[in-house]
Amino acid sequence: MTVTNFCSQCGSKLEEDSNFCTKCGAKVGEVSPPKGDFTGEILALANDVLLVREVGPDLIEFMSNSESKWILGKIKVKFEGRARLNREKKEVTYWDQIKKTSSGFGGEEMGFGKESFVLKGIERSGSGEGFVPSGDKYSYDFGKVRELVRSFTERQGWKFKTTLFKPK
Repeated sequence: MTVTNFCSQCGSKLEEDSNFCTKCGAKVGEVSPPKGDFTGEILALANDVLLVREVGPDLIEFMSNSESKWILGKIKVKFEGRARLNREKKEVTYWDQIKKTSSGFGGEEMGFGKESFVLKGIERSGSGEGFVPSGDKYSYDFGKVRELVRSFTERQGWKFKTTLFKPK
């Protein structure tokens, strides 16, 4: 599976096997130091697969893209999430989505996979995994990032709520 990496500083897509971001010059894999409160803990969730960055005052964005290709098609799984911090109310409003698309001859029906989902109110949980004819594997987990953010939020004594609309 090909994982699309993003710069931890500016969020730009990184060139494959690059050591530095071509947009801002940041060293690949270098993460900004934590801020000292739970914003820093949330930003520390960033890794080779998940981009976590501040996109505005008290607004944190989560992104991950993965793609499996074979001669006649491809499967893409894109995760996007946002957390809006309201320091006055001591509340975090969270939104996320996973978009899975396939194209080409046979699409994902040519591979093997399984999915399971649970919908509780506006929170969707579940996971999926599989592989395509090239042998590439893919997987995703609804709710994993949301539950980590919820845990950080509740440890600070703040309220956590989910929303249907992407926080701006």
